[in-house]
Amino acid sequence: MVTKKTKETENWKDVALHFAVGTMRELGNNVLRSFHEKMDRVVASIARKLFSMLLLCVGLTFLLVGLARLVNDMIGGSSSMGYILVGAIAIATAMVLNIVKEDRSW
Repeated sequence: MVTKKTKETENWKDVALHFAVGTMRELGNNVLRSFHEKMDRVVASIARKLFSMLLLCVGLTFLLVGLARLVNDMIGGSSSMGYILVGAIAIATAMVLNIVKEDRSW
């Protein structure tokens, strides 16, 4: 009789141990899978933002060059006056945006 109780106790311990190990393994796999999914979303978001920023910079460059040539044709003075005016406006706008960004504390 003693051996039968010992075997039942060992079987129960083995089942509990296998259950605990399986549960921990599944939990670890879920955490790892969730981490990989979040990292994939973050990387995709960063790539999308970098690409949009690149397109924004290219578009702004063409816009500012075109505006500078238009101002230059309208003024008719020096051939670089339009570029100087558009550059000064761009720098002033950037400075104002930088100041507003720093002061905004609400």
